[in-house]
Amino acid sequence: MNSIVFKKIVVVAIGLLSPVIYLKISSICNVNIFFNVVYGINSKSIVTVAIVKVLTCLVSAIVTAFITVLPCVYLLPLYRKYIVIVFIVAILIFPVSTFFMLSNYDKLSFVDVFGQSISVIISVYLFATIGFFLGLKGKRNI
Repeated sequence: MNSIVFKKIVVVAIGLLSPVIYLKISSICNVNIFFNVVYGINSKSIVTVAIVKVLTCLVSAIVTAFITVLPCVYLLPLYRKYIVIVFIVAILIFPVSTFFMLSNYDKLSFVDVFGQSISVIISVYLFATIGFFLGLKGKRNI
């Protein structure tokens, strides 16, 4: 099998697993970070809860992008833009679809989905850029 075809199959497989990885890491961050911080500071305002929720989404998006996007772009550095688009769509399909399935929209759920979207976009693009430069550097040294 051609090396580039095998790399593309690996990227597609990781892309299909990325939503599951994001949801698992997000749930772990919510249980271990979000609830402990909110109860630890004894917050009464919704603004504090929203800020902590967005920071929790950012942490989970960074960990997910580090696990999934960085190796994929390192394998195929010339397909960086396509990989970024695929991973953003794949990771955000579950949070955005569940948001639009809700019957009532409150401010906290909107902030949650908005924070997830922005943090996933930023972290995927950041780690794709890092993987791109690492991939080019690795190809030059060979």
